[in-house]
Amino acid sequence: MCHFSFVYYIEQALKAPLPDAIHLLSFEVRDPVGTPASSVIMRLEHVFPVDSAGNLAAPVQVDLAALWSPGVNPLVSAEEVGLSLGRRALSHDDDLIYPVQIRTWSLDFS
Repeated sequence: MCHFSFVYYIEQALKAPLPDAIHLLSFEVRDPVGTPASSVIMRLEHVFPVDSAGNLAAPVQVDLAALWSPGVNPLVSAEEVGLSLGRRALSHDDDLIYPVQIRTWSLDFS
């Protein structure tokens, strides 16, 4: 298994494309430069407003552990944090992303 590195593009790390309504807003490696990445900050946003046509405005379920290709070390923890990273986000009972919502997670891989 390998860790993320600056050579390991996020498109290769993801098992499949994200759902149409979800956009990868940011992906920041939190480990020192030159070391294998095992901690990242990931922001996902739902890009469609509530009044969009069809199912694009529906909330989207995101399984954080199932996003990653087999070559990526297993996800060991995922903690939702606020946009500023300084405070913990309010607890959500699900991994749904609602229209025009941005959610931020601190992810740790083994």
